[in-house]
Amino acid sequence: MPQALTALLGVSPNEVVQHVFSKLHKAKTPQEAQPLLTAVFSQREGRAALEKALKEPNALSPDAAKLTLQTLNLIGLSDGKISPLLMKLAGINSALPAFTKDTIAKIVNSAASIGNAAEGEKVYVQAGCAACHTPGPTQSKIGPDLSSVSRGLPVDMIVTEVLWPALNVKEGYEAASVTMKDGTVVSGFKHTETSDAVGIRDMNTGAVRSIPRSETQSIKAGGTVMPDGLAAGLTPKQLADLIRYLSELGK
Repeated sequence: MPQALTALLGVSPNEVVQHVFSKLHKAKTPQEAQPLLTAVFSQREGRAALEKALKEPNALSPDAAKLTLQTLNLIGLSDGKISPLLMKLAGINSALPAFTKDTIAKIVNSAASIGNAAEGEKVYVQAGCAACHTPGPTQSKIGPDLSSVSRGLPVDMIVTEVLWPALNVKEGYEAASVTMKDGTVVSGFKHTETSDAVGIRDMNTGAVRSIPRSETQSIKAGGTVMPDGLAAGLTPKQLADLIRYLSELGK
């Protein structure tokens, strides 16, 4: 299939891109998306057609856009033009740095060379991270526990989680908002979902409320409750300090 797509790029690049989009909507992993995107990027016409198509509203669903971002980054094909277009489609703050391998590498190198873990701990508290995550006050359980984050994530993934939190939402922390028929709104994390009810976990107490679908007006789920602009206000030195601090937690 990728070979056939490559052969068609010189004749009908726009049609090839639309075909790839249809496949990306069905793909679940970067491994499925990689050969499709590699084929598109194999010729200049394919890349140009992809960039043009991504400028159209709703060209890809948010999930497909996120998967495409992740895949292009993994295979080293992300760049400063296509990445922002995909970020916009994925619902990620376009004011953030472009999600590219180069951006991540620069921050990782900066954390290693000039980052100071002690100063990073201060940034962690000042930026509000401690309000939702452990380490921090004992009640800081809104977000995932970060006390041993360095054991589970390499530094480049820590950078990704800090700068683009909406890109990889940890299981159990997907935001959900339920509007009841009486107009009240129940917000939290999606815990369970069946044909009859949806379970919402309270962000502060951890208690799970099962809500019958018959009592709801609408249910919206997806994304993260972590503001994606938290790191946007940091200076390069503060960001380097924060990443250095996080990269040493649990070691």
